[in-house]
Formats: sequence, structure tokens, C-alpha cells
Amino acid sequence: MDKEEAKLILGCYRPNGRDASDPEMRQALELAEHDPELSIWFKREQEIDSVICQKVSECQVPESLKTSIMAGRKLVKINSRFKPPQLLAMAAVLIALIAVSVVIFPGDQNPGGSFIAQDGFLKFRSEMVQFVQNGFELDVQTGDTEELNQWFIQHSSPLIDSDAAQHLAQHAMGCKAFRWDGKPVSLMCYRVDEDQVLHLFVMDLQQQELGGLPQQDIKLLETVNQRSTASWQENGKAYLLVAHTPGIKVAPFL
Repeated sequence: MDKEEAKLILGCYRPNGRDASDPEMRQALELAEHDPELSIWFKREQEIDSVICQKVSECQVPESLKTSIMAGRKLVKINSRFKPPQLLAMAAVLIALIAVSVVIFPGDQNPGGSFIAQDGFLKFRSEMVQFVQNGFELDVQTGDTEELNQWFIQHSSPLIDSDAAQHLAQHAMGCKAFRWDGKPVSLMCYRVDEDQVLHLFVMDLQQQELGGLPQQDIKLLETVNQRSTASWQENGKAYLLVAHTPGIKVAPFL
């Protein structure tokens, strides 16, 4: 079972553990326990379900609704337009969904109104690791970091001014500038030795919080798709260091 299959199954998980005995559900739950990204997603799904259930339960059904529905059954065959009972039912659901949207997407706390912003860095990290695995071509191949920085400036990409980048500067081998989710991203590549290649991605935060990004002065070390990674923020930028191949640890180079 892969992560996408697990999401489909976990999306049907009901509160109070009523589905925990199902074999496929158990497998998906075990995968979520060992996958931090999937665990965060599942926890958020449960929170949404809980809010929806609460808001729907708070909707009061009109006392006359049952009588109106029963009376309305006689008119269904000769008039297909919505009857008052149907409108009341739809209004109740709409009110519940509006209430949920206010709770889940509060304007002051999340201007983007999107969960993409909340776990944006986890998505970024996952896709950059995949980017490394799939292979790519450098825009510039040189060990001259000044020339590489000029390339970033010319292409309106963020400069890499992390302490880790300074430690690795002597091993620079090239760079690439591209856009991810509409945001400019800079990539600096380093060849530490014949078998050790590291990729350092940087993206401006631009006063935007990205879920999954460690707090200031904390470097998060995690293995993603068998690649060692380090994530942190520094000088208003989000950084991601990825090992090119499995077995290489990025911690010694931070």
C-alpha cells in the first residue's frame, strides 16, 4: 500500500475507532504511524470531520419538517420544483458548511484560505526529493560561487546565504533556477567527493508561513524516499538540503 492508497482509505475513517478492525484500514493506520507527512494529513482530516459533525449536530431541525416532507410526497410526481422542506434541508446543510469554513479557514489566521499553505513545505520537500530522484540538468556548471550567485540575481531567484552553503562553497559544481507553485526557487549543487553529491534548495518565505517548516534555529533531519534531508529557515528563507543518493547523510555538512 502506497501513501495515496492509504489516503483514500483513511478518508473513510469514522470517529471512535469503528473502522479500526478492518484489515485495509489497519494497514493504512500503521502506515500513517510511521510516515510523518501522512500522519499530519490524517490528523487534519480527523479535525475537519470532527468540526463538520459538530456543526451539523448543532443545526436544529424544524418541528414541522417531518409533516411537511410527508405532505410534499404527494406533489412530487406533478411538480419537480424544490419544495419548502427540501429548501430547509439544503439550507441546514449550507449553514453547516459555512460554519465549518469559518472555523477551518479563518481569514486573519490563514489569508490564503488553503491547506496548501499549511503544509506547503512538506509538499515542497516531497516534490524536491522526487525532483532529485528523477534527475535534472544544471543551468550553469561551474565551481565559482560568485558566478552562480550572479545567475540567481539575473533570474530573480533567491540568493543562498546560509551558513551551510558557506561551508560547502568549495565543493560547488553548478546551479539551477526554477519556479515551484509560482515561487522562485534556487538550487545549488555540491560534489563533496566522487560519491557524495548534495543539493541545496532555497525559497523566500515572503512573510508566509509554511506548515512543516521547523522553527527558527532548528534543523530538522528526516529521511524522505530513502534520501537524507535537512530542513530549516534562515534569514527569511526556507532551506532544504537533499542527498543525491541513499546512504549519504546530510548532517555532517550542516
